[in-house]
Amino acid sequence: GHIPSILKTYPNAKFINIHRDPTEAMGSFCSLTKNIRSAFTKKINTESIGKTVTDFWSHNLNKGLDNRSLLDSNNIVDVRYSDFVESPLLEIKRVYANLQIDMTIETENSIQQFLINGKSKSKFKHNYSLAEYGLNDRMIKDQFRDYMLKYDF
Repeated sequence: GHIPSILKTYPNAKFINIHRDPTEAMGSFCSLTKNIRSAFTKKINTESIGKTVTDFWSHNLNKGLDNRSLLDSNNIVDVRYSDFVESPLLEIKRVYANLQIDMTIETENSIQQFLINGKSKSKFKHNYSLAEYGLNDRMIKDQFRDYMLKYDF
């Protein structure tokens, strides 16, 4: 949602746009918002969070789609979140190649080592549901229809 500002400061900026199915992402964003707010208050209105989060992301996704026209196609790469989770190194190599950035063997080895180290660490399970935030799949699909059609979700 801030492409013009970024380009004003960094005219040669390169962008990586990670796409995640909004029916999966909105619940996660709502849960994150709830967790952050709970550090400051005991009164949490989850339905308000649902509306605020979906409105915010809908507005910013649409703004970002509109502002893509300001970018040279050589300066932006789209990455599907699911592809990145499945094959992170492969996706990183693809991003480097598409943005015409050289990947040294040292960089590749560092990424590979980071991935190996990360597999040995226990992961926190993030549990949430759209319903907890007054949302459902149909509402998300309606609000994010254009984005979901454009990126084949």
